[in-house]
Amino acid sequence: MKFVSIRGLRSNTAQLRKDLQKNREIVLTANGRPFALMTPVEPDNVEEELFAIRRARAQAALSRIRAKASADGLDRMTMGQIDAVIRKTRRGKRTHE
Repeated sequence: MKFVSIRGLRSNTAQLRKDLQKNREIVLTANGRPFALMTPVEPDNVEEELFAIRRARAQAALSRIRAKASADGLDRMTMGQIDAVIRKTRRGKRTHE
């Protein structure tokens, strides 16, 4: 995977476009830290590509949520415990409205 600074993006767009076709992904960086991912798309399938990226992001977020819940022991809660947390949260919302 190739990393390119934002300065490199501005000054070398023609080469970057060629690199993108060859490497398939390029990570853009600012101050040495990644902030965006570039990937080539065909005009006919932009929506499909966006949908696939959004689905992958959602799956990754769900995996992180599940891992955190497991690390916090929340995956072992009983339905009674879950219901108690929900009731407590709902009561708290009513008093703050």
